[in-house]
Amino acid sequence: MENLRIYMVAVLAVVLLAIVAWIRPVEDHGMPISNFWSTKFTNERNFDIVAAGDSRILHGLSMAPFSELGIGTGHNFGFRGSPANVDYYSSAVEYLADEGQRILVLGITPNGFTEYARHSNGYKQKKQEYLGRSPAVPYWIGYAEQALQPMTIGEVYRTIVGRQNPLQLTYHSDGWIESAHEKPNEDYSLRFFNVHFDNNLAQPANVAAVCTYIKKCTDEGIRVFALRPPISESMSAVEDKTSGFEYKQFVEDFSDAGGVWLEVDPEKFGTYDGSHLNADSAIAFSNWVASQIQAKIDTEK
Repeated sequence: MENLRIYMVAVLAVVLLAIVAWIRPVEDHGMPISNFWSTKFTNERNFDIVAAGDSRILHGLSMAPFSELGIGTGHNFGFRGSPANVDYYSSAVEYLADEGQRILVLGITPNGFTEYARHSNGYKQKKQEYLGRSPAVPYWIGYAEQALQPMTIGEVYRTIVGRQNPLQLTYHSDGWIESAHEKPNEDYSLRFFNVHFDNNLAQPANVAAVCTYIKKCTDEGIRVFALRPPISESMSAVEDKTSGFEYKQFVEDFSDAGGVWLEVDPEKFGTYDGSHLNADSAIAFSNWVASQIQAKIDTEK
C-alpha cells in the first residue's frame, strides 16, 4: 500500500510538471538555453573569427555573415556584463584556430572598464555555471529542463492573461541571441545608465592593460578589430558625459597597439531599449561589420 501511494504521488508530480510545461508561454526560441550557454564554452577551438564584448555584442552580432562572405567560421563569445580585461579577452583568443584568419572582434563599451563590470563579471558567472556541461547534451533534455523550471512571477501573470513576453529571444548556435521587442523604447535603459557611472567610472589602468594585451595579440599575428556597438543617441550622450571613458584616446592607443578601429554610424541601426539592437538591425550591423573586415583583408592582398 505504501509503495502504491509513493507511485501515485510520483505520477501526480509528473503530470503537474507536464501541465506547467504545456501552459507556460513560449518566450525563448532557437536552441535550448542551457545548450546555448554550454556551447559558448565548446571544446571546438578552431574558429577563424571570435567576437567578444558585453550584451551589446551578445545580442548584436550574428556570425553568419562572416561565413557567407567566405571570411571563415565565427564564434560569438559575448556575455552580459562582461568586463574588458585580459582574463576575458585571452579566453576569447583561445577559441581561435592556430592558423588561418585569426580575427578577434571587440565591442568596446565604457562599462567594461569599470569596477562594476569586474565584480559582476557575467562571463565568469556563465563560465562557472556551464563550463563543465557538454554541448553534446541532447536538445530534448535542454528543452525538458527549460520547460520544467519553476515559472517566474512574470510568466505566471502572462499565462493568466494570455500574453507573451514582449521581448522574444532566439538562441543561435553561433553564440548570438536574436532579440525582438513588440514595443521598442529607445529611452528604456536610460533609467539604469543615468546613474550607473556614479562612483563607478571607467578605470584608466583597466584601459591601459587592455591596450597592452592588444599589442601582444597583434604581435602574435592576430588581427584585432574593435568598434563601439551602435546605441541610441541619448544613451551615447549619457555614456560620453558620465562614464569617464574617452573613446578618442582609446582609438589612438588601440591603433598604436596594432588594432583596427571600425567607425560605426549608429543612426543606421535601431535598438529596442537604447542599448541593444533589435533583430533586423543586428543582422544589418553584422553584415556591415563582416563587409568592413573583408574590405580590410582585401587591401592586404
